[in-house]
Amino acid sequence: MPYFTVGVQAMVPRYQPGLGTMGATQHGHLLVDPELLAKLFVDEAATMVLHEYLHGYFNHHERFDEMVRKGLLESGDFELFNDAGDAEINDNLEAAACVFPREEVMGGPPVTPQLLGLPPHRTAEEYAVTLKKRGHKPKRPPKSRISRSSPSPTKTPSSPRKSLPPTIVPFTTTTVNWYR
Repeated sequence: MPYFTVGVQAMVPRYQPGLGTMGATQHGHLLVDPELLAKLFVDEAATMVLHEYLHGYFNHHERFDEMVRKGLLESGDFELFNDAGDAEINDNLEAAACVFPREEVMGGPPVTPQLLGLPPHRTAEEYAVTLKKRGHKPKRPPKSRISRSSPSPTKTPSSPRKSLPPTIVPFTTTTVNWYR
C-alpha cells in the first residue's frame, strides 16, 4: 500500500517498554514496545505500523468523541470502540493480503468482523453500536492496552521472512508531524 507511505513516515515513534503492543495517539505518535518489535518479522511489523496509522487516517479518536457527544457511547466505551475500529481496519488489511503478526506473539487473533460475528466492510460506528447492544466486553492480551493483530491462518508470505535486528528501527524520527 504505497499510497500511505508519507503518512506512515510522518508518525513520530515513541518507545513504550512494557506496552506489549503498538499504538497510535491522535497526535500522530506511534507507540512501540521495543520487546515486541524484536519478536516481529518485517512484514508483521509493517502491518502493525500501517494498522496504527489507519486509526489516525480514519479519525477514530474524533469519531469516538462524536459518538459520545451524540449519546451513542459513553466515555468509558473507548476499548469497545477500539475493537470496532480494529475490525474496520483489519478486514481491509486482510483483503489487501497484509501479514498479521503471529498469534503466539500477540496473545490472540486479530480483531476482525468475522471474529466479532459481524458483517465485513462496515464502519466503526456500525460495529460499535452493534457491539454495545450485544454487551461486548473487549478482551486484551495481558499487556496490551491499545491494539492487537495476528496472523491470517492461511497466509504465507511470498518472500523470505526476516526478523528486525534489535538495533534497527524501521522508521525515521526526523519527519514532519502532520497531526498537530
